[in-house]
Amino acid sequence: MHPSVLAPFDETSPFISPSEISLGDTFDRCPAENLRSRIKCSGASQNIEFQQVTLDTISTIVFRNREPIHCGGYRSEYDVLRALKRLDQPRDRRFIDQTVFMAINKFNNYYHWMVEIIPAIAGYQLCPEFSEGVLLLTAAQSIDDVMCQSIELATNGLPRARVYAAERTPLALNHLIFSSFIHPQPHWSRFAGYVYDKMRRQVCPQKPQPFRCIYVSRPVALRSPLANEDKLVTLLLRYGIEAIDPGTLPLTEQIKIFHEAKLIIGTHGAGLTNVIFSQPGALIYELFPSVALSNVCYNRLAQGRGVHYWADVFHWPTPPQQGLLGLRQTPWQVDLDVIERRVEQIKSKLF
Repeated sequence: MHPSVLAPFDETSPFISPSEISLGDTFDRCPAENLRSRIKCSGASQNIEFQQVTLDTISTIVFRNREPIHCGGYRSEYDVLRALKRLDQPRDRRFIDQTVFMAINKFNNYYHWMVEIIPAIAGYQLCPEFSEGVLLLTAAQSIDDVMCQSIELATNGLPRARVYAAERTPLALNHLIFSSFIHPQPHWSRFAGYVYDKMRRQVCPQKPQPFRCIYVSRPVALRSPLANEDKLVTLLLRYGIEAIDPGTLPLTEQIKIFHEAKLIIGTHGAGLTNVIFSQPGALIYELFPSVALSNVCYNRLAQGRGVHYWADVFHWPTPPQQGLLGLRQTPWQVDLDVIERRVEQIKSKLF
């Protein structure tokens, strides 16, 4: 691993290269205006400081004298009332004399971790207290290897000993710092692009000519499992497209593979987040289950990195029951003929 050699962040620098958006004729009967729209850039992160407060680590609501003054995400009145009841418990005071920096892993999802939390952690380095402060992860039962590796890359080596997973009890704090990044970001952030480049430079100090063609596999998908993935993998292998499962690889290997990729194919899922490490001019081809059509997050990441974005949408059957459980239990299939035609088009464009 090599030290980062990027220049200091300049918010006016042009990180985004133009990219194309190509939606297949499978979208003829599906509105997809969000996918066709161009992104806008949001500003750099801001760090918000609080003095003498109580943090409810479950709701991520900050209280002062039992009055809510900040929240790391949308919370209803019901959530506030439940949090107030928890404040009747004894408050954990172990960090009372330290500066605590928040990192809310609220969705326990790789996409949200890399898009919201890692830029926030990197932005905390602007605070003089960061060199001695504590990084606190809420909603994290444990701190896994990918979290540790990404924190190390984003902060030039923050010691693991200063990263804590919060207990499910209220915290009494004299000094708490929140990042404005800890919210779903509606636009692409130039600062986030700077952070991803910084991380990538430490893994791949030299920029190779992209050459890999990969399919991002989801063999143990918890949501919307792909029923005919084996047949899809067999089809793509005939075109020299290798299947990888990012969940089985160290973060550094994921960064390397996606930085070397000129073609990335995958179903809608968190593994596509790694397009943030791809080079401008690469191409991502997303396979959408129709149930996820409103979620254009990977389209936005691709545009932010100057990566060409192609997509097709496929029918998702009605689940046997409503809610998240129904979503998890309902398999769907892609049309292999549609994908083969699109791969032929992509290959003629890239080669």
